[in-house]
Amino acid sequence: NWQEEVLHWTGLGEGTDFPRSWKVSSAAFPLRLVQSLVGASAPKGWPLGWRIALLRALPDMIWQPSQGQETVGAWLRRKAMPSAMADHFWQPLTEGALNTGIEEADLRFLTQVLSDSLCGPQSATAVLTPLNNLSIDGVDPIIQRLEAGGVHLLPGRRLTRIRSAREIEVIEKGEPKTISVDAVVLAMPANICCGLWADSGLEGAAVFRRWQAIKYRAITTIWVLPPKQVQDRLRQFPSWFVLDALPGIDRPVQAAVIRGQVLALVISAQHADHLREPSARPSLEERVSRQVQAHFGFDLSACPQKWITEQEATWAADTTHPWPDDREALGFTDLPGLFRAADDLEAGLPATIESAVRSGRRTAQTLIETLRRPERQPAD
Repeated sequence: NWQEEVLHWTGLGEGTDFPRSWKVSSAAFPLRLVQSLVGASAPKGWPLGWRIALLRALPDMIWQPSQGQETVGAWLRRKAMPSAMADHFWQPLTEGALNTGIEEADLRFLTQVLSDSLCGPQSATAVLTPLNNLSIDGVDPIIQRLEAGGVHLLPGRRLTRIRSAREIEVIEKGEPKTISVDAVVLAMPANICCGLWADSGLEGAAVFRRWQAIKYRAITTIWVLPPKQVQDRLRQFPSWFVLDALPGIDRPVQAAVIRGQVLALVISAQHADHLREPSARPSLEERVSRQVQAHFGFDLSACPQKWITEQEATWAADTTHPWPDDREALGFTDLPGLFRAADDLEAGLPATIESAVRSGRRTAQTLIETLRRPERQPAD
């Protein structure tokens, strides 16, 4: 139930103008890198200086990655990257993939993302889109597979307190209930774990202090139903694209996605504290309206729309991000019987489904090995 598309990096200029296009090859490495840089899938409409800069930067980034805490912005300046190319490609890529601005983003995160994709197996750069939504096409099949394997799921119960590694408290039908368990695995973001840890009186653990040091960024998605004539034009657009910088126009929206007749405008890398200021929303609405008018040619205020802002959508992959140590990356929490799986435990990757899956697999293996230890077996 997923649609697979070739990664097609395009930037919308004014109206229906897409002056630049880059269809990244879906072939396996190393053929992908050759085709995407100098072959049939090389960027179209890119000035020669851009192509040379890309040819120099990507191999150097992938095979000689930065070992320090260098920001993406500092790296771009060190590589003398053309500013227009940074506006078209590097800035929206960094803000979209890392949800962090280029002057804050840690280059090591971006390097890992590009290495995993450009140097990965066939279709590693493919864009996967659920045909319905992430719940129907992603979560529901996982639940069905778990239940078919004999896993007993108890949905609708909110974990409120960890009494010990063998006892947890949940809310069931509005009432607290204590449940005995063999072990606890917290598959939750660090900010949610902090609240649970505090409610459970576990603040002394070292992992708690690391979780508290993680910073978060907001994401706003604006769902818009444009005028009929604009909807007709959108049918000719790619399913997703970035919005190029235009002279004299702010660019709060980095990317857009088309779902049928609806246009989704995405604003990443937002500081939640700035959004809480009284003037933030009116100012943002004005800037977005000007951008929409410049790119699409319609009045945003006259269209049905819905704004959705997730204040702590993902954590910031910046140079101050506290990386987990080897033991925490395995799923341990410093407390016996309590484990964790989450996207911030995959060192080098930003907050993505991929990093959460990798962490989940590793924590599951750690849990299995822990429960199989001889000292946990009953005596004869």
